[in-house]
Amino acid sequence: MSRTLCLLYHRINEYKDYYNMSVTPSHFDEQMEFIKNNFCVKRFCDNWDTGGDSIVITFDDGYADNYKYAYPILNKYTMPATIFVCTGNIGTSKMFWWDEILHICLNRKKSNSHFDLVDPLLSYTWETKRREQCLKLAYDLRSILRRERSLQVFNSVRMQLLNWAGEETDNANNRTMSESELRELVDSRLIDIGGHTETHLSLGPRDYEEQYNDCKSSIERLKSIIRDDISVFSYPFGGPRDYNEETIRVMEDLGIKKAATTEFGLAIDQDSYRIPRIEIKDCSIEDFTELICRMKEL
Repeated sequence: MSRTLCLLYHRINEYKDYYNMSVTPSHFDEQMEFIKNNFCVKRFCDNWDTGGDSIVITFDDGYADNYKYAYPILNKYTMPATIFVCTGNIGTSKMFWWDEILHICLNRKKSNSHFDLVDPLLSYTWETKRREQCLKLAYDLRSILRRERSLQVFNSVRMQLLNWAGEETDNANNRTMSESELRELVDSRLIDIGGHTETHLSLGPRDYEEQYNDCKSSIERLKSIIRDDISVFSYPFGGPRDYNEETIRVMEDLGIKKAATTEFGLAIDQDSYRIPRIEIKDCSIEDFTELICRMKEL
């Protein structure tokens, strides 16, 4: 029985990452060298039922640092990977919404002592006198908004935050990959591209039509960029509450063959639309080696 260990990365960067999503390029290089020398590496889209145990490398979101830092290292070791790209900001220098929230909270122009969230269903006040309180505000708003199904409510919260901070935001360091960068990766024949919605909101709280439209627009945008079909997908956030049976039906109706979650585990005779992964945090090669070997022994 073949077993597949899917690794999940988000960012490869030296950037100070308050969300703990980045692995440094030096650590990523060590990790890829270890995998190259010790394991069979397959693509996410491959048939995993043959050829024995394997490791698969995936990235979520499509940050530009995947192109700048991860791709040269993957190319160095001839390591295939799949990048699941959220399409909403392609062609702009806009940040993903969670990065924008963090940037606003930590770089405000005004010195307001509190932030009042006004919402039909939820009203709450955060103290914001100190930096750590502003950081907590960012974390809390990310948790609240990830499961918000109404873009109107989502945009209302964003505007309240901007009015509180007095800060319009734009930061190319946190941008999505551009169209030309995506095409270059695909042309390398080393990198596959998958869908990851347009909005990067949780699919679980939304009905079939809302999910379908968000996923379809993402897939169509990527198809127009890479000039090829999109057959794989990963669910934003990817936990048990972030997708449902309607999501599976959306995947089938859109012609998706495999979809990844963020649920922890090995893929063993796994449902093609519920593939588990393990998220890799920044760590020493010793800790990484221990994690991979422990997972392979399960």
